[in-house]
Parts: sequence; structure tokens; C-alpha cells
Amino acid sequence: MAFTQSDLNAINTAIASGVLEVEFENERTKYNSIGELIKAKKAIQAELDSVGGVRRPLAVVSRYKRNL
Repeated sequence: MAFTQSDLNAINTAIASGVLEVEFENERTKYNSIGELIKAKKAIQAELDSVGGVRRPLAVVSRYKRNL
């Protein structure tokens, strides 16, 4: 099953509200814990990133020059 951004949004909404049941394309999935929801979120995010989704930078480096 290829996940979509709306699937990720549904998982995020469930995590935020504490609901353990999520609907993906007219199919309901019930998770046992918030921990399982978070694992599912990470898996969906990884899949979206691997197929050309928006990638977030791992780190932001800022350089400053100090004038004395």
C-alpha cells in the first residue's frame, strides 16, 4: 500500500487527539497504543520521503562573522 500525505495527516490527528483508530482509504486500523501510532507515523514519513516527498534538513548550520 502506498501511503499519501492524507494518511500521514490522519495519523498526526490521531496522535494529537489520543485516538487509537485511524481510517486509511475506507479501511479502519486500530492501534494498541500511541507508541504504535508513532511507529506507523515514522514508517509513513519514511515512505513519503523515499518517493520524492518533502525532505526536511537534518541540521541547519548558521555562520556568523563577528566584527571587532
